[in-house]
Amino acid sequence: MLLITAAGTHLGRDLVRHLGAKNYPMRALDLLDRPWFNGHQAILGDITDAAAVRRAVRGVETVIHLAEANPLRKTVDFPAQADYSDHVQRINYEATRTLANAAIKAGVKKFIYASHVSVYGPPPKVCPCTEETPANPRGPFGRSKLAAEEFLLDKFKQGELDVVILRLAPVIGPQFIDHRYVEDWLNWKTSRPVQPFFGNNMALVHFVHVRDALDLIERCLSRPQAAGRVYNVAGRSAATTLEVLETVDETLASHRMMFTLPTAVFPVTNKIASWLGRPLVYPEFARERFAHSCFAIERACNELGWRPKYDTLQAFAEAAAGYLERNR
Repeated sequence: MLLITAAGTHLGRDLVRHLGAKNYPMRALDLLDRPWFNGHQAILGDITDAAAVRRAVRGVETVIHLAEANPLRKTVDFPAQADYSDHVQRINYEATRTLANAAIKAGVKKFIYASHVSVYGPPPKVCPCTEETPANPRGPFGRSKLAAEEFLLDKFKQGELDVVILRLAPVIGPQFIDHRYVEDWLNWKTSRPVQPFFGNNMALVHFVHVRDALDLIERCLSRPQAAGRVYNVAGRSAATTLEVLETVDETLASHRMMFTLPTAVFPVTNKIASWLGRPLVYPEFARERFAHSCFAIERACNELGWRPKYDTLQAFAEAAAGYLERNR
């Protein structure tokens, strides 16, 4: 029996459908019931509710932990900036710790944790980041994800739980773009004649297609050599922001005018937007708009036989085509 937390999210939905097609017995943990839970067990509850978590892990062999407080996710509403740090710490670290401890007591054998490339912090001068690149998160989200990783890996070292850490690049697919800034950007691109752009058009960005992410998660279920390992999860290759803009323009057939604003204007504009309760970018992600951000995936390829089928441009082309279809 597999337990999938946050099974009601876009990624959770696609994972339930993907593994369900392979006849994996599953249990979903989420706040709300969803149509794709049909045919599977479901526990309706909050990931921070210890009693719900204990019920969810009972009789489970593997936990796939997707639940997180991620400010990049379009579907997540965040509290005021003053409460932001406490919120992500409670969801990303404290709830993960509670879940892992409950899993150990219930006799769970494997724990696959969906972490995030934000643990690396601001993009380093040497690119791409490998799993050996020192983690240096600068904001509450990255710090909370790294703290959860360290807690889980300590449980592995103590022989209590087989843990796999997946550091996911932003995930997009034809059925969803659960990414706050990408969604806002596409909304603007299809509704406004001009589009301002902050950042460096030649900076590398790295996303992962949802199908490639699902393939790697499935491989971790059956590969014992994955235990205790950390893997970057990103597309076959990165692309420059300019290449992404051109690809999306071609897919949407929009060809709207774009103008680049000076880099120095961005911090002031973002601060004003934050005061109004609508930050352009959360501060811990601001530098990603101006520096290369890409990730080495050779470890997962070499150790698990993973071969991502999509690069960043292909993932964006499919995501933009799906967006166009949904919004006609």
